[in-house]
Amino acid sequence: MAHAQQQHITEATLSLDRLYPGQINLSVDETARAIGLHPASLRNMQTLGTLPFQTLKLGRRRLVPKSALAVYLASLQAPPKPKRGAPTKAQRIAKAAAARDPKTYDFVNGATDAEGRA
Repeated sequence: MAHAQQQHITEATLSLDRLYPGQINLSVDETARAIGLHPASLRNMQTLGTLPFQTLKLGRRRLVPKSALAVYLASLQAPPKPKRGAPTKAQRIAKAAAARDPKTYDFVNGATDAEGRA
């Protein structure tokens, strides 16, 4: 796991520990409050199988491990992965210009002159 991802998990765990000290598992109501959803929405997502983290069933109660919730919250904070596929036209132009002369290329305006200024 990347260092940044691990740091986000640690931050999410600490914030959950401040909200719910001494608890290992959270109820559906507590989980919904922590992620900003209505408890009924959380229950519906669990029933439909679209809940992005695991839950535990203890008797009639549905519980969410605090560690699973922390991993989910950290995934929301993680920077997006680079897009796949071909580079855009702007990226191709910038790369070609940088390959020609990286010291004099003006990346903001996309032009150069004999002295290296736009």
